[in-house]
Amino acid sequence: HTSLGYFNQEDKILPVKLRFPVEARFIDSRLYISDPLVNDDQLTVGDEILSINGKSVSEIKAGIYKHISSDGHNEGFPKEIINAYFTAIIAYYFGFPKRFEIVITDRKKPVLLRQLNQYKYKPRVNPEDKCQDNLCFEIMSKKRIAKLTVRSFAYYGNRFNIFKTFVDRSFDEIASSGIKNLIVDVRLNPGGSDAAGSYLLEHIANRPFTYFAEASAGSDQRKRETRPSKYAFGGRTYILIDGNGTSTTGHFLSLVKSNEFATLIGEEAGATYTVNDNSKSFKLTNTGISYKVARNTFFTTANHLPKGRGVLPDHHISQNITDFVNRTDTALNYTIALILKNKDD
Repeated sequence: HTSLGYFNQEDKILPVKLRFPVEARFIDSRLYISDPLVNDDQLTVGDEILSINGKSVSEIKAGIYKHISSDGHNEGFPKEIINAYFTAIIAYYFGFPKRFEIVITDRKKPVLLRQLNQYKYKPRVNPEDKCQDNLCFEIMSKKRIAKLTVRSFAYYGNRFNIFKTFVDRSFDEIASSGIKNLIVDVRLNPGGSDAAGSYLLEHIANRPFTYFAEASAGSDQRKRETRPSKYAFGGRTYILIDGNGTSTTGHFLSLVKSNEFATLIGEEAGATYTVNDNSKSFKLTNTGISYKVARNTFFTTANHLPKGRGVLPDHHISQNITDFVNRTDTALNYTIALILKNKDD
């Protein structure tokens, strides 16, 4: 948590004409155009960028990764930050050049890009997604699958009752419906309260667990053995994960992974079993830029997992550029197919 936060401060002060005038995404280690913006007459969605202003994509990626606060060699979180703020981060990396020139696959000559006159970010959550909130529950009736979406664990103090009520009602409906397969979607979840993370765990655990290790910072309550809820789900659980899963989400996933409470599907999480937090906030006098410094280390009992990587999925599934542009939920579709296959088996 020691950082300037996400890239929103730097993004906010950047004049639009200085932005990199194309939206693009890293998929694994390759860079693809997802929206040519004002350069749509000379570029196409899906074009692969090989270099920008004479620097290779691999060199650019390595250079930017060095400046993004993350756990060790975790690649999940830095990739999400670059992809989310691509038009701004590229401008900062190159020192705000007056022109951008790119080389793309199967083109003999570099492409000189036109500047932007205006720019607006696209929503991170698909507008066509049934779930537009942080907490959603649905039963896919035709497939007899329940889906729980948890985009935040940030339910502190009195707000914890909102989370508790949601979980209680959802698992009560699962039980009364006789559902045997559950998908828990924690993608885009940056963390929050350990009480919320632990409470959800109680409802998918099939045996007792201890949340925090004895030597960890954190409440003594989380250092005692916790038994599964009497309403805990007894079927198969699948959890969708991505690089946005930081802080408490990393704790939650580390315990799921360590105890084999569920099958993890998607991409490397943005955190693991150990997280530095209880942060103190500061603001620079002249610029007004704020930053945080973590003061304590919180770590779960899943301390045998790799410290320098995010929690890794059991099934690595990532979107290709076509699925991203078409807003096809690759990981969810894969999970549903896996569930149906297991039913047939």
